[in-house]
Amino acid sequence: MRVSRTVLPSGLVCQSWSSSGSEPPRFPPPVS
Repeated sequence: MRVSRTVLPSGLVCQSWSSSGSEPPRFPPPVS
């Protein structure tokens, strides 16, 4: 499982969890 952080325009940081490269990433609630 790999974790990638994406910075949203609002300044929040979301973590996108992907178990495999072919699987669409899921966006859980923003974490501080």
